[in-house]
Amino acid sequence: MKNKTPIVKLVVMLMVSLSLLIALTACGAMDRNTEEVIDTPDDFHVEDTASTDDDISSDVKDVAADADEPAQNLENSAPDFSVQLLSGETFTLSDHRGTVVVLDFWTTWCGFCVAKMPSIQALSEQFEGRALFVGMNVGEQDSLVQDFIAQRGFTFPIGLDSDASIHRDLYPSPGIPFTVIIDADGVIAETFLGGGDLVSQNIEVAVSAALSDA
Repeated sequence: MKNKTPIVKLVVMLMVSLSLLIALTACGAMDRNTEEVIDTPDDFHVEDTASTDDDISSDVKDVAADADEPAQNLENSAPDFSVQLLSGETFTLSDHRGTVVVLDFWTTWCGFCVAKMPSIQALSEQFEGRALFVGMNVGEQDSLVQDFIAQRGFTFPIGLDSDASIHRDLYPSPGIPFTVIIDADGVIAETFLGGGDLVSQNIEVAVSAALSDA
């Protein structure tokens, strides 16, 4: 019996470690059909997310907070698109040739996306007049996004990729948050998958490099 005790302890420790690893690398603890978004700062609640199931690409999922590897090899030239902004204006990427543009794909149900947005706000202020940051909401209702942004007080432009086609067809990634940095020549300079301080620092460095090359 004494010989079995260390084995039992080892199994328990492995199970605990696995549970902690899962908790730290994904926000899989929520069902998009529920009314409450959990694991996001400040307990932001979603009134109705059931309609987003058909709109959001099934392969869009939350990713580890400290992931910073490129999500996918995209073509060098950034695909052009037009999207309605939350303000009611239309954003067309090609209209901003000559400017460094940063696209950040996100949703309200993605805890890492929500946690990352204050850093996107700070970077948009830091590079104001030199680079344009656009938060690209993926597949959610306009009213839900409007309420979320109003509560949080973010001021950078928010694009409404309501049918998720821009993310799915033009800028695909295995998860979100997903950030694409496009240089002044309309070329994709860097992509970053995930959130956290390291990713934010890498985005700052990449934007600075794109500006210095302009």
